[in-house]
Amino acid sequence: RYYHTGHVVPDVRAALRHWVEQLGVGPWVLFERMEFVDPVYRGRPGGPTVTLAFAAAGDHFVELIEQHDPHPSIYRECC
Repeated sequence: RYYHTGHVVPDVRAALRHWVEQLGVGPWVLFERMEFVDPVYRGRPGGPTVTLAFAAAGDHFVELIEQHDPHPSIYRECC
């Protein structure tokens, strides 16, 4: 059984340092400044530019998410 949690963070690189140095989690896969294809949020076109980082910690997958723009998104709504 696998579990996955996503964490919206203000600075992905600082969060990565914390997860590596303090929690021993890694290696990480980093996708920088991704833009979604034809995104729609709450019925309107448009979406955020994000950096995503993924790592496995045992049977748990961790995702770190940094949004780089002020556009409305699930990442802004949740935090």
